Amino acid sequence: MSGCAQPVCLLTLNDVTAIRLAQERRDETLAFVSHDLRSPISSILSIVRNPRLVDDPAALQRIENYATRSLKVSEEFERLSRLENLSVLDRDEFDMLAVMENAVDQVYEQARNRNV
Repeated sequence: MSGCAQPVCLLTLNDVTAIRLAQERRDETLAFVSHDLRSPISSILSIVRNPRLVDDPAALQRIENYATRSLKVSEEFERLSRLENLSVLDRDEFDMLAVMENAVDQVYEQARNRNV
């Protein structure tokens, strides 16, 4: 074997259709839930923050706090969804020639005995 030090790329193909469909369904559900949480909470906040509607300041303050907290939770879910969609492939370099030579060494005796 010659000591050719050419870079080699090994490519593996996998059908990830089912995984991608599940991710899309999850993202659609999350967007729907996020929208359904955000819209009423935003409306509640706009009503609560209207000074003409204030009857019980302590109760309204609690409502505003809960609504603000719920809105933050919704925003965190949305951020989490975006982060989960970022995929990073780990790549490692290795000496493909050494792998091939090792494979040849392991089957050489059998191949020679069969005149291959």
